[in-house]
Amino acid sequence: MIYEKKLVGKFVTLRSITPEDAEFSYNIRRDPRFVEVTGQPAYTIDAQLSYIIEQRKRKGDYYFVTIDNLTKNKIGLIGVYDIIGNSAETGREICIGDAFCAMEARCLLQDFIRDVLQLEKLRFVVYKKNERVVNLCNNLGFIVKEETIRSGMPCFYYEITVEENEKALEKSRKLIYDRAVKKKII
Repeated sequence: MIYEKKLVGKFVTLRSITPEDAEFSYNIRRDPRFVEVTGQPAYTIDAQLSYIIEQRKRKGDYYFVTIDNLTKNKIGLIGVYDIIGNSAETGREICIGDAFCAMEARCLLQDFIRDVLQLEKLRFVVYKKNERVVNLCNNLGFIVKEETIRSGMPCFYYEITVEENEKALEKSRKLIYDRAVKKKII
C-alpha cells in the first residue's frame, strides 16, 4: 500500500517506496553485509521493480525507504506488512546509515504502527545468523515464540505488544533527542 505522507524525524525521513527505488532496493538487498540476514533478494532489478509495483497494491503492506535528512540520500528500507486484525509483521529492515538513523527509522515505524494503523501486536522474525539483532532481542527481554524457517533459513519468531516495543524504544528515543540537541537540530 502507499502511505501518501512522509514520516519525518530529526535525522531521517521515511516515505513509501516507489518504482523509481527499484535499483536502490535491489542493490541494498544484495549487499554482502545484508544478504544473509534479510531474506531472499530479487534476482534482477526488473524482478525488484515488479515486486514494488505489486507491493504498492497489496492491502496491509507498507514498505518505506529511509532518507538521510542531511544528505537526502537513500540509506535504508523498513516495513510493516501482513496486517491481520490488530497485529502486523515488521521487518525488511536494512540501514547503511549510522546507528542513530537506524534507531530513528524503527521509532518512526513504531509511531506509524501505533498512531496511524492503531495496531496492538507485532510479529517479526530474526534470522539466526543475525547475531547482533538476536542479541538485541534477548537484551530487550523479547521471548522467542518458536523457531521457524524463512527463505530457507532458520529463524526465531517473536510476538510482542506495541506497548512492549514502545518501552524497548525509550532509550533510542532519548539518544536521538540528546543527539539532536547536541547538533542544535532542536
